[in-house]
Amino acid sequence: MKPTFEMIKNEHGGVEMTYTTSGGKQSSTYFPGPPEDIDHVCLDYMKGRFANVRTLKQVDFIKRKYKEAYQTVFGAMDELKVGDKVVMHTCLEAKRYEGKVWTCRTDQFKASSGS
Repeated sequence: MKPTFEMIKNEHGGVEMTYTTSGGKQSSTYFPGPPEDIDHVCLDYMKGRFANVRTLKQVDFIKRKYKEAYQTVFGAMDELKVGDKVVMHTCLEAKRYEGKVWTCRTDQFKASSGS
């Protein structure tokens, strides 16, 4: 059996997360206001959240799956990079572009102040 990680969002924006080890041991925890990533957390913190966590390998697995699940559950998206494909779902300026697939030629534009 492979380990699994599941994230379920509730109506208040909190998430219940369940981690199941390859041995079938399951543990759940709840975040009322989940952060976008948990890259900063350590083994001891994870042990406090999930009673079945014992190793750094498990922590790395949870961090990776958390990031994927967060993007799915909250619709978060990484910044666009050169070569990424995007679809213009609606274009109010020019209907002919609607549904067209574009390839990014530059990194995502970020506005900045002139100061």
